[in-house]
Amino acid sequence: SVNQTGMVGTSKVEVGYDKTTGMVDGVKVGSKTLTDYKFSGELSGLINSFGYKKADGTIGGAYPDMLKKLDNMTAAFVNEFNAIHKQGYALGDGNQSVLNFFEIESGKSAAQSIKVNGEIIKDPSKIAAGGKSGGASGDNENAKLLADLKKKAFSEYSTKDQNSKELTGSFDTYYAGIIGKLGVDSQSAQKNLSNSVVLATSVNQNRDSVSSVSLDEEMTDMIKFQQAYNASARMMTMMDEMLDKIINGMGTVGR
Repeated sequence: SVNQTGMVGTSKVEVGYDKTTGMVDGVKVGSKTLTDYKFSGELSGLINSFGYKKADGTIGGAYPDMLKKLDNMTAAFVNEFNAIHKQGYALGDGNQSVLNFFEIESGKSAAQSIKVNGEIIKDPSKIAAGGKSGGASGDNENAKLLADLKKKAFSEYSTKDQNSKELTGSFDTYYAGIIGKLGVDSQSAQKNLSNSVVLATSVNQNRDSVSSVSLDEEMTDMIKFQQAYNASARMMTMMDEMLDKIINGMGTVGR
């Protein structure tokens, strides 16, 4: 940048963070504040990867988007799993289970805080694996329903909510899609980096070919000038010999 005195300098870059979400909520370059993040370079890549707060208050970025999808998937899966678990019977129990198999800590995301119910960890016999009252030994009908849940389409969930409505496919395919997209995005970023490096190298080479010294050209000029010097030296030698002959040789005629 150039200031009012004509001095060339650099602008100070400041990155602001939202204290609640930890996301970038503004970038200040000199006296100008940027909120659209429509710029390039390493800084832009880091901001778009780790997350930023948009002007409308929503969160954007590669990692936040992926974590949101994981949270929605986990919450929908937990709700359906717990609902099926409560339809079953624990070993020797004549009543359907009232226990949730999974628990999610209040105030935390589902993917971050999912855990098995503490009562089930203490006493695994409370797992409602049976499909009939009494929970006879060997009755695993409800356990099969629980196991099949990972391949069950979200559209078939009995506990449909906002989380499951935004999901497509099954738990297996949706999770594979998230990981697959992450891999594709990573590969795309690496290719873009490689292409940028090649382009920058080409630009530098073209610039050097115009502004830098060409050793081949300089060597050619040196040989050319050397040959010209040798030719001039021979010409001077010839002129010296000719004058010497005229003055010293022809000057004795008539004596």
